[in-house]
Amino acid sequence: MTATVKLSRPQAIKDQAAFPEITGAVVSISSPSGKFDLEETSPGTYSLSNVPVTIGEEYTLHVETEGREFYSDAMATLATPPLDSITFRY
Repeated sequence: MTATVKLSRPQAIKDQAAFPEITGAVVSISSPSGKFDLEETSPGTYSLSNVPVTIGEEYTLHVETEGREFYSDAMATLATPPLDSITFRY
């Protein structure tokens, strides 16, 4: 699995410019299986390929930027249910 996190700053609703990206952050995902550091692949985008994911295991996002630290709540991964059908109507 590839993990991708996009970080940006908030702005006023009336501001039509793109959200300002947060660059130079330290971003990681941790679980009981270990800690996985993401790399900044473009301004404000942090990614890591081949992250081992265990269904039911809890993962936490950790971000360090400008001397501050942020942690997400732990979230368990869920299994994707199998598709039983696909339809298309034109």
